[in-house]
Amino acid sequence: MAVAALVVLAATPAQAATAQAPSAELGILVFHGDGIRQYSLDCGPDGGSHPDPRTACGQLRKVDGNLTTLRPGADPSCKAPETDPVDAEIMGTWNGMITVLNVRYPNPTCAQASAGTVVPIK
Repeated sequence: MAVAALVVLAATPAQAATAQAPSAELGILVFHGDGIRQYSLDCGPDGGSHPDPRTACGQLRKVDGNLTTLRPGADPSCKAPETDPVDAEIMGTWNGMITVLNVRYPNPTCAQASAGTVVPIK
């Protein structure tokens, strides 16, 4: 009986870690200039064709996958007139919930300041 209790206790931390680790499967399209780039981003485990999945997933984990936090922010470059727009579409799931974001940044500096590594510019 004591052995069974130890097995349950040993399984509990692993189950808790699994419950706390968000999973995501996202497709990211970046339209800039004459080019379109497409990336996949998987979180939990981090991977995909995204150039920096670990950092991008870390950034999304901090906001619990809330893609609206990637919209143009208070950075001065986001207040500038639209000179070199970057459009991004992100679609997929975060913890089993469908998530979508379509956003336009007035320039690459604003995109980087607002979206960090989630929306790769280069």
